[in-house]
Amino acid sequence: MQRTISLKIDMPAEFSDYLKTCAAIFNRYVAWSFDNKTHNKKRAHQELYQLFRLEYPEMPSAIIQSIRDTALESVKALKM
Repeated sequence: MQRTISLKIDMPAEFSDYLKTCAAIFNRYVAWSFDNKTHNKKRAHQELYQLFRLEYPEMPSAIIQSIRDTALESVKALKM
């Protein structure tokens, strides 16, 4: 049997902002994927990576790449 537990977590405002930024990048990768009808990571990297590095200089590059991979794998799972 599985149960779902909801917990309140005290976290600094900076971390909340960080999560919102991650969500924004994720959503833009998903939107790009649907607009271009592809989930090709190399193509997404070529078209969006430099843009995100300029828009979000505080985000580590590995995080941006990880978000890309997760977003495109999510789209791929939908079998579009």
